[in-house]
Amino acid sequence: MIDIKSMQPQSRDILLKQKPMNVEIITRVKKNLRRKGVVLEQSQELDIWLESIGCEGITMPGDPEVDALPTIVMHTGISASGFFEELIHLGQIQNYGIKGTTAMSNVERLGYEIQAKEKVLAHINAYGVTRYEKKILIRLLNRDRINLEKAIAEDT
Repeated sequence: MIDIKSMQPQSRDILLKQKPMNVEIITRVKKNLRRKGVVLEQSQELDIWLESIGCEGITMPGDPEVDALPTIVMHTGISASGFFEELIHLGQIQNYGIKGTTAMSNVERLGYEIQAKEKVLAHINAYGVTRYEKKILIRLLNRDRINLEKAIAEDT
């Protein structure tokens, strides 16, 4: 998840001016996820909400107790890096049995964010991530690593 609010003004402008992820790819992925019991939602209303919290996307685990499916909420103009980072977060939820981010410690959350950013950067060419997005991701990755060190120090 790219945190737009925490970026420098020039970085925020770069991200907001990025070419959005290919709609055809999003549509194919959305259909595939739906067959696997995952909801991918995008709308103008959700864009307003995502912008208000400074995110391109959020991935939430489902809750079988209330018939809630795992859900990815993505900005309609999500960048390639944001798109693939949310898919990586879905994999983390499924592979690590994450039940919800509210019960997650800051150390855990930052660990997952760092892991997702590193995976996007490792596959930057395959994912079609632009040079500008790469610069932003590296900056955010470095910020998350610093914040992780602080969070670990606070927990000890």
